[in-house]
Order: sequence, then structure tokens, then C-alpha cells
Amino acid sequence: MSAIGLKGIPEREIWHRAKNREDNGDLMRKITIIALHHKLQWRDTDAGDLESLLTKVLDADPSIELIAEEANKLPTTVGQRIAFRFNKPWANVDMDEAERQRKRIYDDLQSRAGGPLDDDSDGCKEYYLQKADGIREEFWLSKINGYRLERVVFLCGLLHLSTVATKFRDRGWIVEEINACSRRWYVERFGTLTIVEENGYRWCECRPNSKTFQPAAGSSG
Repeated sequence: MSAIGLKGIPEREIWHRAKNREDNGDLMRKITIIALHHKLQWRDTDAGDLESLLTKVLDADPSIELIAEEANKLPTTVGQRIAFRFNKPWANVDMDEAERQRKRIYDDLQSRAGGPLDDDSDGCKEYYLQKADGIREEFWLSKINGYRLERVVFLCGLLHLSTVATKFRDRGWIVEEINACSRRWYVERFGTLTIVEENGYRWCECRPNSKTFQPAAGSSG
């Protein structure tokens, strides 16, 4: 997947446009964070529900300049295809394996704690890693800040929604949060993904209701 500049929009040109606005004092940054299950990120529903959601977001704000994603190792994404259709730049801002090794978080991410739920359901859970996930989120923030844009859509795993939103707000961004996993079309097709915080720990609980779509550990983080 290319880094940025689909349909011939060069990264340097985007940077200069944003730099001119910043120099003029009219840079007001807003990011729309869409949290979801990673499998949905590249394989939409038959009805195209994620495509419809992204289309509505872009139609509502034509000034959006970039679709960014936590998309390491995904073959392609719905967001990438929508960016191409709307002639918007697209970027994967996630760390690759080499970057994770350099930051010494690769092993932690590979062995992320999780397992079955304790309620005799077919569900599972996965834990948020304060250090490793925090480092990744700071990396995403740095990459997106580096583009110096005013309007960005960012897709990431549900496990990160509130934590990465807080980081953006702390840096002065206006943040809109959209939990795609709470939408009726998602729950009816796939089941529930919920975030639980207790005793200083944070995790995602996955309760599928479809045999054709089984959320697995590691798919919301």
C-alpha cells in the first residue's frame, strides 16, 4: 500500500499548502477517529456499511484532506479505496515490524495478553498494553501531525479509540469519535465489541453472534 498521494497528489505539495495556512494563523485542526474491528477494515460487509459510513463522513466535510489508518500488513483497505474514489490522499501511519523492533515493543505486541471470556460464551478478550500501545499511538500522532493538515479521518482498532483521542486532544486537535462497532449494522451482523476498564486495566471483549465472522484476539488493537 502506498504511503500518501494517491492519484498523483504529491506529499510535498500537501505539506506546502498546510504550511501556508499555518503561517497565516488559520490552522484549526480536526480529526475524525473511526474505531472498528480490523477485519472489517479491509473486508467490508456485503451491504458496504463501512464504505457508506466513510462516504457520509467525506460528503459532510469536503475539506477533509487525508484518510489515515492503522493498517500494518493489511492487503488493502476500504478507506484506501474510498480515498481513491474521492481523490484524497491516503496513508498507513502504523509502525512496521522494523520500527516495532527499534522501539523494543515487538515482542510485547506479538504476545498481547488475551483469551476466552469467563461467561461460557464464544467470545474472547484482548488487553490494552500501556507501554507498547502508548508508543504506537504516539507514533501515529507524530506521523499525522507531520503532514500539517487541518482535516483528517483516522481509522484504528477499537481498543485505541479513547486513548488515542485523548492524545490528539492534548495536542490541540478537535476530535470527533465514531465507534463503528456500536452501529446497529455491525452488532446485528457480527456481535458486540466493548471496552472494559477495571482496576487499572483496559481490555476489549468480543462476543460474536455470527459463525461467518468470528472476532479473534488481536483484531481490535
